[in-house]
Amino acid sequence: MWMIGSLLAMATALAMAWVTRPRSEWSGGDAGRFCTAVILLPAGLLNALATGTQTGDLHQAAQLLLQLSLYAGLPLLAAIVVAEQLGHFFSRLIWGRALLAICAVFALLRTSPYLHYWLLLVLIAAGLGLLWGALQQRRACWLALPLWLLVLASFWALNMPQHAALWLWLAASGAVLTAVRRLPEASSD
Repeated sequence: MWMIGSLLAMATALAMAWVTRPRSEWSGGDAGRFCTAVILLPAGLLNALATGTQTGDLHQAAQLLLQLSLYAGLPLLAAIVVAEQLGHFFSRLIWGRALLAICAVFALLRTSPYLHYWLLLVLIAAGLGLLWGALQQRRACWLALPLWLLVLASFWALNMPQHAALWLWLAASGAVLTAVRRLPEASSD
């Protein structure tokens, strides 16, 4: 299950990176999504390589990148979804600072028993952002909201951070939050 999940996470990261790749008009949200893909891709690769080996350093590096994907990459995606659904399209500089703040929260909570509650709070915030988008009649949010509720329920019901399907769950979360990407409307000047 770990190997299949790792491969699916890598495929999701590649798709996220392709959809949000740098362009001449590269939005801050797309830059944040691309950054998350760049974190998730080596995490999945290292986990796939570490599966079935006895190398402690490889397992430790894979675990660290997994935690970075879960507790920094996913919160960044959630923050981007919430901001975009509320109509705020921040620059790459702002999202870079937001990632720095999220990483600081991750570093502070990493040794505490509250790290999983931080992730649950982030998942709930993303769900509220999707709900707001659905209430604004955004079709992608209408389609993504039931999937996100399933992601949220599975996190709580399966104690996902310790579950064997963690990589599958992480890939599904990244795919759903990337699918609802919203671009700024062109000004009517």
